[in-house]
Amino acid sequence: MAVIGSIRKQSGLLIVLIGLAMVLFLLGDLFSGGGSFFNQREAVIGIIAGEKIDQIEYETLVQDAIDKQFGAEGPTESAKQSIRERIWQKMIDERVLQKEYDNLGITVSPDELLDQVKTTQPGSILYQYFTNPQTGQIIEQFRNPQTGGLDANKVLGAIQNLLNSENASDWLPIEEAIKEDVAMTKYRSLIGKGLYASTQEAKASFAEKSAMATVSYVLKEFNSIPADKVEVTEQDLKAYYEEHKNEDLYQIDSETRSLKFVSFPLIPSPEDLNELKIEMEKIKTGFVADSNDTAFVSENSDSKPENLITFYKENTLPIEIKEAVMNGSIGDVFGPYNLGGSFAVSKLTEIKLSPDSVEASHILISVQNGDTNMISDAKSKLDSLKSVAKSKNNFAELAKEFSEDLGSGENGGELGWFTRGRMVPPFEKACFEGEIGDMPIVVSQFGVHLINITNQTADKKSYLLATVDRIIEPSKATSDAIYRDASKFAVENNTLDKFDHAGAERGIIEPIDDLRLEEDNIPQIGPNSKEIIRWAFDNELGTVSNPFELDDKIVVCAITNIRPEGTLDFDQAKIIMQPEVIKKKKADMMIDQLGSYSSLDDAASKFSTPVAQLDDIRFSDNNLKGGIGREPKVVGTAFGLSENSTSKPIIGNRGVFVIRIDHIAPAQESSDLTNEKKMVSNNAAARAERSAYDAVKKTVGVEDLRNRFY
Repeated sequence: MAVIGSIRKQSGLLIVLIGLAMVLFLLGDLFSGGGSFFNQREAVIGIIAGEKIDQIEYETLVQDAIDKQFGAEGPTESAKQSIRERIWQKMIDERVLQKEYDNLGITVSPDELLDQVKTTQPGSILYQYFTNPQTGQIIEQFRNPQTGGLDANKVLGAIQNLLNSENASDWLPIEEAIKEDVAMTKYRSLIGKGLYASTQEAKASFAEKSAMATVSYVLKEFNSIPADKVEVTEQDLKAYYEEHKNEDLYQIDSETRSLKFVSFPLIPSPEDLNELKIEMEKIKTGFVADSNDTAFVSENSDSKPENLITFYKENTLPIEIKEAVMNGSIGDVFGPYNLGGSFAVSKLTEIKLSPDSVEASHILISVQNGDTNMISDAKSKLDSLKSVAKSKNNFAELAKEFSEDLGSGENGGELGWFTRGRMVPPFEKACFEGEIGDMPIVVSQFGVHLINITNQTADKKSYLLATVDRIIEPSKATSDAIYRDASKFAVENNTLDKFDHAGAERGIIEPIDDLRLEEDNIPQIGPNSKEIIRWAFDNELGTVSNPFELDDKIVVCAITNIRPEGTLDFDQAKIIMQPEVIKKKKADMMIDQLGSYSSLDDAASKFSTPVAQLDDIRFSDNNLKGGIGREPKVVGTAFGLSENSTSKPIIGNRGVFVIRIDHIAPAQESSDLTNEKKMVSNNAAARAERSAYDAVKKTVGVEDLRNRFY
């Protein structure tokens, strides 16, 4: 069923490809003279400093980086996206920033490169290269057991081994990436250090933090007037729009699209479920009779076999078969049962006693690319060390001297306590199946290990289950029926009015507001929805899509709004303006109610609200105590008044305020402004460093068009 489901999911693509192949075949002679339209078509994925970036050039660089970093295993989608970003930034650097570096004389010396290796930091280039792309975790071999981060000594050892091998050239792209990162850091630092805080700026900054005011106030909150008591006319909205349309709130830095969509869930029918259960019963019968459990699981399962043959403790057994397994015998097969989106049958193949956790040390001899001669030599060397360690009880001393795992080697080879799943499989198997005092020698992808099992928790029963699973998914007939239903909906409801009416009848129409082309997915729809984003930006307002097939559903979309880059037009701004216009009208009503007043107490009487007090207001802090929140207008007004004076009405974020200044503690004088100057300079430098890169790109012109392709 899983294979059929996969074919079904690709059926639309296959039809298109077959059709395209037929057209190309029929028109082959037309395009065979070297003047083919398809050969001449230029796919531009971006423009950097006036230079068009060809998609083929870009993809070649991306694929080369993938091959060097991941080889045949291939990257995850997120890792691939990360590489695309890195290559794009590299192309910008080469065409834009490198000229800046050359003009400024920025270079990276060998000593600086070595320092980067010795002081690895989270987020650095080396962290990326020594992180498992499948798990997002530091590779165990290079993890510091104390900090959990990347171990600089282990990294340095790995690099030295690489440089001494026939694959030394593999280090060059990593080195180049580190140099580029260091050069960018220097560039930003130079810009930041070019900024200097004057004595007057330091004095002003110190005064803003040290001057304090005590304020009494009355507040009439906006929520004291219900929204339905405020009448907002079209004229009110237009007047507000004309006054505020140039503010950032009403500016769109890139075009957005809004959609509606109707979902057609890909859910198996009762007949599908019954058919799958019958199939699993047949598999169960075959599983009972078959003696080669590993081969049977591999041939009959939808999931990877390595995830289906595993030991379980009592508390981790699948709940539906837990009691049966614990009371069962070797060879019993249990199920079918629901295993998180799959139907499964499991055979009990072994029961044994084993620890939950193990404490161990090791001595590692690194081996490059599984070289059999090196493995043999390493085993011989470790066998000799094992004899010495057993006779002299000096494993820790030997680890410090001979282990090529520099991180644990410095600690006598100690790895501490670990549970199942923390170490590579052969290492784990030796540790959990051995006994305290054993010194097994095992081979892993990192080399050859001499392990010293120093401690284990008490043995508990472990149950080895071999499981066959089948993903619960609709059959081809069911999927085809759902697709036909979605296609019929799209054809019959090809206008917004029809779409809204039919979608409302189904009760499953959902909105998507302000979608941007650069987004990778639509959260409301789920993963792999980039194709829908591209479709939305390639079609006009009111267009209804053909069905889009996703992993768990089929969706039909309609484009409901297009907001071009620039200032929002009046109709688009209405929904944003409405709350602000209501707030403004409420403020006008409150100020009219207040009228003229002779004192703060008089204002409190007219507002019918009590007088309250705020202590220690600072000009540098716009947040008021007592849960009032951010009120910069109130703070600014307070420090513009003299003691015992009462303010005019202040329209704040929470409501209308009237304040009285009870006391102002003047700013303190400081004879030493060194630290203040440094802080102001650092803040300015940080802002400049963040902005420098964007400023250079804006000056030369960088246009990223990749989102139309990926």
